[in-house]
Amino acid sequence: KQSALNNAKRNIETHDVNIKTMLTDGLENINLNDYNTVTISGMGTSTILKILALYILIYNENICPFRVTFFK
Repeated sequence: KQSALNNAKRNIETHDVNIKTMLTDGLENINLNDYNTVTISGMGTSTILKILALYILIYNENICPFRVTFFK
């Protein structure tokens, strides 16, 4: 997990963009009112869907469906 996050941080620095990164257990310990976009990556679809389903149950809010982008 940490190595994937470190790779992301290196890419962020390389491209000089302002992106905050964090390694968490799903969306726990994140104040979602502080963010307008959350990216969940580096895991399988079923795990991502479980995280999103738990979010909907806890916050009773809808979410935008995720988009998958493939690069050649």
